Amino acid sequence: DIDFNNFKVISSENPTIYRNKNDVYFQKGGKIYPIKNVDAKTFEKVGYDIVKDKNGVYFLENVSEENENLEIKTKNLKADGIDLKTLKKLDNGYFKDKNNIYYGLSGNLYKMKNVDLSTFEVLNSPYNSSVYFAKDKNNVYYNGKKLDGIVPNDFEQIQSYFIKDKNGIYKFEESENEQDLKIT
Repeated sequence: DIDFNNFKVISSENPTIYRNKNDVYFQKGGKIYPIKNVDAKTFEKVGYDIVKDKNGVYFLENVSEENENLEIKTKNLKADGIDLKTLKKLDNGYFKDKNNIYYGLSGNLYKMKNVDLSTFEVLNSPYNSSVYFAKDKNNVYYNGKKLDGIVPNDFEQIQSYFIKDKNGIYKFEESENEQDLKIT
């Protein structure tokens, strides 16, 4: 049974998450479900399905499933060196703490290597596409991976799958497992 004393909304963004003195809950389709194995006092929502407490960072499993007996389980994320106190969501799958940039993919956070933390920024696409880039003073990134040969100075997305830097215009093509860049 849910104790509705001190019941508070801690995130009204979809999905809505509530907390009372001892437990954390998730609302889906008008029903409220417990989130198991988290510390209610220190629990925070970081992203759509990424949460944290004093003990770790977690992926909420079954968030998108339609299920009458839905139970939200947590999967502990084992990203190297995450600073729990400073971890926050940026945009488009990127996360940041005081030491590193991470990319969220397939229910996990992956630490990006050799990123300049002070100049890193997520670039919002001006086009209706799911193609999003990020950059720092040294590199351009897509889905958390460095795009070799693209210069971040004057980098711009000029259409959904076309980008440019000071050296040229490139058509960006995705394959199932990796990104390919072709100069047009």
